[in-house]
Amino acid sequence: MAIILFMANFLPIVLAPNRMKGALTRTNKIPKGSILIVEELDRLSREVPRIAISEIWKLVDKGIEIHVLSENLIINNDNIDNLDVLLTLLIKYSRANDESKIKSVRVKDARRRKRKNIY
Repeated sequence: MAIILFMANFLPIVLAPNRMKGALTRTNKIPKGSILIVEELDRLSREVPRIAISEIWKLVDKGIEIHVLSENLIINNDNIDNLDVLLTLLIKYSRANDESKIKSVRVKDARRRKRKNIY
């Protein structure tokens, strides 16, 4: 069993946070029975909720338990289909994805203004 931490401003033991894109679920670096500890759900993904939740299901199906510190939530095979867990995942990933889009627009706008001021 391994315990893997995903925390803000730190690289995790296995992969970089925020852009899972299936990488965690395709890797065999996380042994079955491991506990994945995250400070916030958005440390795992900021993809659209459908994709992010799908990746969580794949991890849990592989026997990996996910502990979300900010929500005081443990996600495992016993509760992954519970409505309160699913709603939490849906709301958190929806918000994380929206925030990611807003930040992207702001960064692009700032870069555009900077280029405009240079020339």
